Amino acid sequence: MRALRGETNPWLTLGAALVYLVSPFDLLPDLLPGLGFADDLIIVPTLLYMAFKGFRRKQAEKQNRDGQGDGREPVDAEFEVVE
Repeated sequence: MRALRGETNPWLTLGAALVYLVSPFDLLPDLLPGLGFADDLIIVPTLLYMAFKGFRRKQAEKQNRDGQGDGREPVDAEFEVVE
């Protein structure tokens, strides 16, 4: 669950996205028409989003630690639907 909240090392996540993109092994083989590239179009942007979210979090933490930030912590909230 830490990975979904962006608490992993962003460099590691970015590296994983690049390795998955150039790797000949996929969840769905690229030889399947239409489906082969679908996993690339979902997994790689998701990993890139997670990496850049981690970079933003680290930058905010650094600014707050150095006294350059506005004192607010980045918010990472979870919501629950109540019926």
